[in-house]
Amino acid sequence: MKSIIRELISTDYHEFDKYGHIPLRIWLTERNADRGVIDYFEFLATLEQITDRWYDHSASENLYVRKMHYQEKGVAGYSF
Repeated sequence: MKSIIRELISTDYHEFDKYGHIPLRIWLTERNADRGVIDYFEFLATLEQITDRWYDHSASENLYVRKMHYQEKGVAGYSF
């Protein structure tokens, strides 16, 4: 989880635009995230976007929001 958070914080926002065509799960899997991390990120995506299918969670949208939350508040989500 910490490596994912470090990558989020160190990545420029505009870089996330490259991931608009892939689901969040794929992005996380490519970074060797374990099942618990994937479930956690998808749970937050479900709460914020009111979608329940994993393939409906765009990586770019979710990564942008997660980065914002971690940088501004130091937590994964606070808007739901």
